[in-house]
Amino acid sequence: MPVVNNNDATSREASHLQSKILHKTLKCSVNDQREWWRKTGPLLASLMTSAGYTSQSQYQYLMFFYRSVVPCLGPYPQTYRSAMTHNELPLELSINFQQLGGSKPVIRVAVEPVTSLSGTEEDPYNMSPIGDYLSQLEDINVEGYDDRVFKHFYPKHTLDKAECQKLQDQNEAIRERSQAAFGFDLKPNGISVKGYTFPGVKCHAADTDLCSVAIGSVQEYLGDADPYGTLNMIKDYVETTDERVNFGFVYSNDCIAPEKSRHKLYGRTKDMSWSKVRDTWSLGGRINSPESEKGLEYLERLWKVLQIGDDTHPLGVHLVYNYETKAGLPVPATKVYFPVYGLNDQSNVRAIAQYLTEIGLNVYGDAYEQSVRDSFPGFEIKETDRLLCWVSFAYTEKTGVYLSVYYHSSLDYS
Repeated sequence: MPVVNNNDATSREASHLQSKILHKTLKCSVNDQREWWRKTGPLLASLMTSAGYTSQSQYQYLMFFYRSVVPCLGPYPQTYRSAMTHNELPLELSINFQQLGGSKPVIRVAVEPVTSLSGTEEDPYNMSPIGDYLSQLEDINVEGYDDRVFKHFYPKHTLDKAECQKLQDQNEAIRERSQAAFGFDLKPNGISVKGYTFPGVKCHAADTDLCSVAIGSVQEYLGDADPYGTLNMIKDYVETTDERVNFGFVYSNDCIAPEKSRHKLYGRTKDMSWSKVRDTWSLGGRINSPESEKGLEYLERLWKVLQIGDDTHPLGVHLVYNYETKAGLPVPATKVYFPVYGLNDQSNVRAIAQYLTEIGLNVYGDAYEQSVRDSFPGFEIKETDRLLCWVSFAYTEKTGVYLSVYYHSSLDYS
């Protein structure tokens, strides 16, 4: 996160002033919304300031956040436990850095819409908010927004009424109950929307195989638009792993024209060893292009800088990865998510700063630690070390390293 090049203190002061103005002028009529806004609005403003957003962009995106995210965060304090984050809040913020092309960092927001009924007997699996939220997204007229792909997969990956009733009758203790979520990339030229579904609960209720349902649903949808057999390549590899049972626990797509949308299938493993990371990155050697090999070099350096090591995570958190395909793609693209939740925040912040500097993003690396201090006061003295959640890595020849850092919107830090 770079501190803005000129008049840094002035820029930060302007952001705080802007947040105060919004507090005074945007009157939340609901107490819950007022508290969510009070806790998270200034944090988003601070992150955008540190990433170099203009005042105009900050105001635009704070208004979007206030109108389209805050009202769907549900009761405050939270009563529904979202499967989207480790701390079970229905909100997560992240920042993305791109090595090549001169792009500035992009702040992203992920949200699982929640109501006062979410998690109760009336709506134990948080189904009710999704339809209303899709209608809301249509009304705000995000340029290029298209929900046809999401609407296709949503019923295939989420509970129907009969399945929901079956689970209620069985009265099972199911922790990960979430059905869907949405992500927003706050880009210089507008908002990009992504949809997420969580097929695991449906597969459990229907007693079906998660991996087969997740991969099969995308294969069925793409059909002849997958001429290179990328999904078969993914399936062939996953079938050889011990993590097959968990593969496809999350699916995501871009909410854009269907022929342009990416399809991502997520897997997870407790094996943090470099040999496992390398095997996952290359689909067990099925991807061996020069681009993939170059990316692997950068990935290994990140693994070492973050000191992931071969041991399992002390909190039992998984390493997560996804494989991405879309119409006409020759080979899948891989993204790896290193879990840093519960590890030392200060060490990880310094490791990220070092890595950004090593890959040539000195202007961001040099300022990163101070930027985190500005956005999350007191993060260094917290004993829980649960501010940072994930550090994700992808690579293409066009973008170079594509690095994202995910923060819990932990209210302890705001």
